[in-house]
Amino acid sequence: MVREKIISRTKTKKNSRVNFQKHEP
Repeated sequence: MVREKIISRTKTKKNSRVNFQKHEP
């Protein structure tokens, strides 16, 4: 699941959440 990969990235880096939001305006 791609979503699981994103969650894992967010757990490792909180900054990932900001990048993810940038991708989804």
